[in-house]
Amino acid sequence: MTRRSMALAVLIVLSLVGCTPSGPLGPAPVVEAGKAAQVVFIRASRGQGWARTIPVTIDGVEVYGLKNDQYVALKIPAGERIVGYVADDLVETIRPTVTLHTEPGQTYYVEMVLTPGGPQIFRLSERQAQPLMQEINDPIKSYMDCKKLGPNPTPQQRNLCR
Repeated sequence: MTRRSMALAVLIVLSLVGCTPSGPLGPAPVVEAGKAAQVVFIRASRGQGWARTIPVTIDGVEVYGLKNDQYVALKIPAGERIVGYVADDLVETIRPTVTLHTEPGQTYYVEMVLTPGGPQIFRLSERQAQPLMQEINDPIKSYMDCKKLGPNPTPQQRNLCR
Protein backbone atom coordinates (compact mmCIF):
# COMPACT_ATOMS: atom_id res chain seq x y z
CA MET A 1 0.00 0.00 0.00
CA THR A 2 1.43 3.37 -0.99
CA ARG A 3 1.79 6.23 1.43
CA ARG A 4 -0.91 8.18 -0.38
CA SER A 5 -3.45 5.33 -0.33
CA MET A 6 -2.67 4.72 3.36
CA ALA A 7 -3.37 8.38 4.15
CA LEU A 8 -6.63 8.21 2.19
CA ALA A 9 -7.67 5.05 4.05
CA VAL A 10 -6.98 6.73 7.41
CA LEU A 11 -9.05 9.77 6.40
CA ILE A 12 -11.95 7.58 5.35
CA VAL A 13 -11.88 5.65 8.62
CA LEU A 14 -11.70 8.85 10.68
CA SER A 15 -14.63 10.35 8.81
CA LEU A 16 -16.69 7.24 9.50
CA VAL A 17 -15.78 7.04 13.17
CA GLY A 18 -16.63 10.64 14.06
CA CYS A 19 -14.98 12.93 16.54
CA THR A 20 -17.47 13.14 19.39
CA PRO A 21 -16.02 12.01 22.73
CA SER A 22 -18.04 9.61 24.84
CA GLY A 23 -19.39 10.72 28.20
CA PRO A 24 -20.52 14.18 29.36
CA LEU A 25 -20.13 16.87 26.68
CA GLY A 26 -20.93 19.88 28.81
CA PRO A 27 -22.74 21.03 31.88
CA ALA A 28 -25.72 18.98 32.94
CA PRO A 29 -29.15 20.64 32.81
CA VAL A 30 -30.01 22.55 35.98
CA VAL A 31 -32.76 20.69 37.81
CA GLU A 32 -34.54 22.00 40.92
CA ALA A 33 -34.99 19.50 43.74
CA GLY A 34 -38.28 17.65 43.40
CA LYS A 35 -38.83 18.88 39.83
CA ALA A 36 -36.71 16.37 37.96
CA ALA A 37 -37.81 13.75 35.47
CA GLN A 38 -35.45 11.20 33.96
CA VAL A 39 -34.89 10.24 30.35
CA VAL A 40 -33.03 7.07 29.39
CA PHE A 41 -31.32 7.21 25.99
CA ILE A 42 -30.79 3.72 24.57
CA ARG A 43 -28.43 2.87 21.75
CA ALA A 44 -28.62 -0.89 21.32
CA SER A 45 -26.16 -2.59 19.01
CA ARG A 46 -27.68 -2.72 15.56
CA GLY A 47 -24.53 -2.74 13.41
CA GLN A 48 -25.08 0.54 11.54
CA GLY A 49 -22.74 3.30 12.74
CA TRP A 50 -21.19 0.98 15.33
CA ALA A 51 -17.92 2.92 15.55
CA ARG A 52 -19.50 6.34 16.06
CA THR A 53 -20.16 8.15 19.30
CA ILE A 54 -23.42 10.07 18.98
CA PRO A 55 -24.12 13.31 20.85
CA VAL A 56 -27.38 13.15 22.82
CA THR A 57 -29.33 16.41 22.97
CA ILE A 58 -31.77 17.92 25.46
CA ASP A 59 -33.59 21.02 24.20
CA GLY A 60 -31.03 21.29 21.39
CA VAL A 61 -27.95 21.22 23.65
CA GLU A 62 -25.45 18.38 23.26
CA VAL A 63 -25.06 16.89 26.74
CA TYR A 64 -23.68 13.37 26.39
CA GLY A 65 -21.69 11.32 23.87
CA LEU A 66 -23.17 7.82 23.63
CA LYS A 67 -21.32 4.91 22.02
CA ASN A 68 -22.90 1.92 20.35
CA ASP A 69 -24.33 -0.67 22.73
CA GLN A 70 -24.82 1.75 25.64
CA TYR A 71 -27.57 3.56 27.46
CA VAL A 72 -27.52 6.50 29.84
CA ALA A 73 -30.07 7.89 32.29
CA LEU A 74 -30.13 11.69 32.57
CA LYS A 75 -32.06 13.90 34.94
CA ILE A 76 -33.97 16.67 33.17
CA PRO A 77 -36.26 19.49 34.32
CA ALA A 78 -39.87 18.34 34.20
CA GLY A 79 -42.06 19.91 31.50
CA GLU A 80 -41.97 19.83 27.73
CA ARG A 81 -38.52 18.72 26.55
CA ILE A 82 -37.19 18.04 23.10
CA VAL A 83 -34.70 15.17 23.24
CA GLY A 84 -32.72 13.70 20.40
CA TYR A 85 -29.29 13.18 18.96
CA VAL A 86 -26.97 14.38 16.20
CA ALA A 87 -26.12 12.05 13.32
CA ASP A 88 -23.38 13.22 10.96
CA ASP A 89 -22.17 11.62 7.80
CA LEU A 90 -20.02 12.90 4.98
CA VAL A 91 -22.96 14.68 3.33
CA GLU A 92 -25.24 16.12 6.02
CA THR A 93 -26.11 16.49 9.68
CA ILE A 94 -29.46 15.11 10.80
CA ARG A 95 -31.01 15.82 14.20
CA PRO A 96 -33.84 13.39 14.94
CA THR A 97 -35.89 14.50 17.94
CA VAL A 98 -38.95 13.59 19.95
CA THR A 99 -40.95 15.86 22.26
CA LEU A 100 -41.56 14.53 25.76
CA HIS A 101 -44.12 15.98 28.16
CA THR A 102 -42.41 14.99 31.40
CA GLU A 103 -43.62 14.87 34.98
CA PRO A 104 -41.43 15.06 38.12
CA GLY A 105 -40.29 11.66 39.35
CA GLN A 106 -41.19 9.86 36.10
CA THR A 107 -38.82 8.03 33.74
CA TYR A 108 -39.05 8.20 29.94
CA TYR A 109 -37.24 6.00 27.44
CA VAL A 110 -36.03 6.75 23.91
CA GLU A 111 -34.15 4.54 21.48
CA MET A 112 -31.69 5.97 18.98
CA VAL A 113 -31.38 3.92 15.79
CA LEU A 114 -29.04 4.45 12.84
CA THR A 115 -30.41 2.71 9.75
CA PRO A 116 -29.40 2.72 6.09
CA GLY A 117 -32.57 4.78 5.53
CA GLY A 118 -31.40 7.42 8.00
CA PRO A 119 -31.30 8.03 11.75
CA GLN A 120 -34.48 7.58 13.77
CA ILE A 121 -35.61 8.05 17.37
CA PHE A 122 -38.44 6.22 19.09
CA ARG A 123 -40.21 6.76 22.38
CA LEU A 124 -40.49 3.45 24.24
CA SER A 125 -42.52 2.19 27.14
CA GLU A 126 -40.65 0.74 30.10
CA ARG A 127 -41.81 -2.70 28.96
CA GLN A 128 -40.23 -2.13 25.53
CA ALA A 129 -37.05 -0.56 26.94
CA GLN A 130 -36.13 -3.13 29.59
CA PRO A 131 -35.23 -6.00 27.18
CA LEU A 132 -33.05 -3.63 25.13
CA MET A 133 -31.28 -2.38 28.23
CA GLN A 134 -30.66 -5.93 29.44
CA GLU A 135 -28.97 -6.80 26.13
CA ILE A 136 -26.60 -3.87 26.37
CA ASN A 137 -23.10 -4.74 27.55
CA ASP A 138 -22.05 -1.29 28.81
CA PRO A 139 -24.74 0.51 30.79
CA ILE A 140 -23.70 3.92 32.05
CA LYS A 141 -24.94 5.12 35.40
CA SER A 142 -26.61 8.49 35.51
CA TYR A 143 -23.82 11.04 35.73
CA MET A 144 -26.19 13.56 37.24
CA ASP A 145 -27.07 11.56 40.37
CA CYS A 146 -24.37 13.03 42.58
CA LYS A 147 -25.53 11.24 45.73
CA LYS A 148 -24.56 7.88 44.23
CA LEU A 149 -21.02 8.75 43.16
CA GLY A 150 -19.38 7.16 46.18
CA PRO A 151 -16.32 8.33 48.08
CA ASN A 152 -13.95 8.67 45.10
CA PRO A 153 -15.68 10.35 42.14
CA THR A 154 -13.65 11.14 39.04
CA PRO A 155 -12.72 14.78 38.40
CA GLN A 156 -15.24 14.84 35.56
CA GLN A 157 -18.02 13.61 37.88
CA ARG A 158 -17.05 16.18 40.55
CA ASN A 159 -17.30 19.00 37.99
CA LEU A 160 -20.81 17.91 37.00
CA CYS A 161 -21.98 17.91 40.62
CA ARG A 162 -20.92 21.45 41.49
